[in-house]
Amino acid sequence: MIKNRLFLVFCYDFACFNAPLAQLVEQLPFKQTVVGSTPTRGTKVSNQKLDLSLIIHNIRSAYNVGAIFRTADGAGVSKIYLTGYTPLPKDQFGRTNKEIHKTALGAEEVVAWEQVKSVASLIIRLKKAGREILALEQAENSIDYRKVKIKFPATLLLGEEVGGVTKDLLKKCDQIIEIPMRGQKESLNVSVATGIAIYQILQ
Repeated sequence: MIKNRLFLVFCYDFACFNAPLAQLVEQLPFKQTVVGSTPTRGTKVSNQKLDLSLIIHNIRSAYNVGAIFRTADGAGVSKIYLTGYTPLPKDQFGRTNKEIHKTALGAEEVVAWEQVKSVASLIIRLKKAGREILALEQAENSIDYRKVKIKFPATLLLGEEVGGVTKDLLKKCDQIIEIPMRGQKESLNVSVATGIAIYQILQ
């Protein structure tokens, strides 16, 4: 039994799962959740009542953008807005951005996204639609991401890798949330921080 269990984990990792193994799983006295990238792995949870969208503003790294798409899909984010010089999953000719696709693993094909030229006008539009605007940033008036009270529907604004969300945009947001840092570094990678924040918001 132990050998079979180890073999199952190995096959999930290398996508070699087949019918005989599927029959074996049904006979095992336990259920095992395996974390992976395909839709059949893990447990799907509905977040229909908690409508959260993202604004990815001036994030230069396509790898970070792809990672955010993948995490957004897993967490149940409703839509992603791409503003400023943030790279797009597809260009104007429909060609796929290979760097985004590499880390998104196809999530950019299932998560709704829209390119918007002006992030300021987008924030105004979303506010008029009744969405609360949050910024993920360290500021004097920021709130611990675990303690913030959010009114849904909501949108989380993410800023560029080095400078973060600019002060003029922070003034347009309803709340600013931050992830406390316990080490010597002042911040996390933007895609990592996004994952931590959105899973807390949508829990």
